Amino acid sequence: MRSIYITSSLPYGKGESFVIPEIEELKRQGHEVLLVPMYPRGMLFHDKAKSMLGFVRNQPSFAVLEHN
Repeated sequence: MRSIYITSSLPYGKGESFVIPEIEELKRQGHEVLLVPMYPRGMLFHDKAKSMLGFVRNQPSFAVLEHN
């Protein structure tokens, strides 16, 4: 399964940490996840967010629709 999470700024900044366990579980089960922050700003605040950088797209959400 492929999932796209459009967030405000996760994995950056302090907010939206409640989504991290859900994304981790989907990845653990072998699902493909794409994380798209609408406003990618701030530092990597959460240690677990560092592991998400491999599937983050820091671009406007309309460009994600072309993801294969």
